[in-house]
Amino acid sequence: MTLILNASSSSKSTPEDVVAAYRLFLGREPENDDVVAAHLNAAPRLWDLVARVYGSTEAAHRRLHEACSQISAQQDTRPVQRHASATELRPLVDHPARARNNRTFFMHVPKTGGISLSSLLRGAFRPHEVCPPSIGDGRWRHRATNVAHYKLFLGHFNTDFINAVDREGFKITILRHPRDRVISTYDFWRSAPNDWNKQLTEVDEDAPSYAKRVTFSEFLKSDIPWVLDGISNSIARQLLGSDFSAYAHNQDAATREACDRLSGFDWYTTTECLSEDLPSLARLFGISEPSDTIIHLNRTYDYEPNEQRPAVVKTTPTEGELQQIDDLNTIDTALYHMAVRQRNTIFSVRDKTT
Repeated sequence: MTLILNASSSSKSTPEDVVAAYRLFLGREPENDDVVAAHLNAAPRLWDLVARVYGSTEAAHRRLHEACSQISAQQDTRPVQRHASATELRPLVDHPARARNNRTFFMHVPKTGGISLSSLLRGAFRPHEVCPPSIGDGRWRHRATNVAHYKLFLGHFNTDFINAVDREGFKITILRHPRDRVISTYDFWRSAPNDWNKQLTEVDEDAPSYAKRVTFSEFLKSDIPWVLDGISNSIARQLLGSDFSAYAHNQDAATREACDRLSGFDWYTTTECLSEDLPSLARLFGISEPSDTIIHLNRTYDYEPNEQRPAVVKTTPTEGELQQIDDLNTIDTALYHMAVRQRNTIFSVRDKTT
């Protein structure tokens, strides 16, 4: 059964039309007969039914995900032919003057390997130049006017804070594939002692207890705000700051704006390439390249188990759960692929200039 697209606006919708709309716009079957009946009750006319299903959040997510996948598949992966000299290429890779003379902001997206990068950056500044964590529960609560005298800022803040302190600051971040980052978030929360909430600077509730009492599938279906902050477009939330909610119904515009803001960062890489790219950041700040011990500081799965902190086995998601992660992170997926492309075509220039 297919939708009769030339039907009059007064055509009555049928159960077959609901099934056809689900297949066409959502790529799946309706959950059950009750769902079909609810749609027929809410949208008795055919075109009302089309508008209802096509305009749903799930359909919008599916269209955006398909568009991002098509864009990624169509990218020209041929190596860039570079004819400039090493001297001409150097400004594209390293900005040592900006890095050393401007305030530096490391916008740390949770579970991306940021502890390694933070340790490296601290070595480029005197202790009194580094903004300390917020007093109390450790969450980032600093007012820009109270900390503007510092030169290095490390934390889970967003671009609102950066712009309030210094729009011209040197901005750094790390991106991680959303699938890996969400799994890591769930496992990290499960690995923490129940009374360790004050150390989880990105949440406001008892994350360890919650993660331990729900399955991974339940975790992904949660509508708790602080859980969504950690599993749904987390990178975009920090890039867009207070503007994120304004794009709630226009993910295409949100993706464009988030990509534009990421392009404004001076240095970024992916978790997967962090070990390889940290030396270039060290050169920017004129400090020694990192040792292997610096690159691996946060080991969720390697803690010695005890009564307070039992061992955690890495979560292996089902295909359905992977799809759930993708649906929750359409913007972050686009940002990640952008970062990979930019890293491969710009940051890799250092291979010719060193």
